Amino acid sequence: MLGDEVRIQQVLVNLMSNALDACQERPLLQISWQRQASGWQIMLWDNGPGWPLARAESLLKPFTTSKSVGLGIGLSISLSLMQQMGGSLHLASTLTQNACVVLQFQPVDQPC
Repeated sequence: MLGDEVRIQQVLVNLMSNALDACQERPLLQISWQRQASGWQIMLWDNGPGWPLARAESLLKPFTTSKSVGLGIGLSISLSLMQQMGGSLHLASTLTQNACVVLQFQPVDQPC
């Protein structure tokens, strides 16, 4: 997987913090990863309320938030860090259902 350890850590911390903030009672966070032909994919799910898919693109812009607190920069910073590493970040959710964030990393030629 192609990426910088510090950048990957910051992305994961941002996403896990958002997930825990969104889950009011008994937070649950699931993380999975799998190798694909196009690289590595990491998926993070939570048991929070999710967001409407129509808002997904706007939530990736700086200073946009669906929470009552915070600056609304965590997702935009995470997206920027993923793009700097040649990867991508996608939001997959529907309102009233679990939120899911998908991270896609480029493959590297050498085995891990």
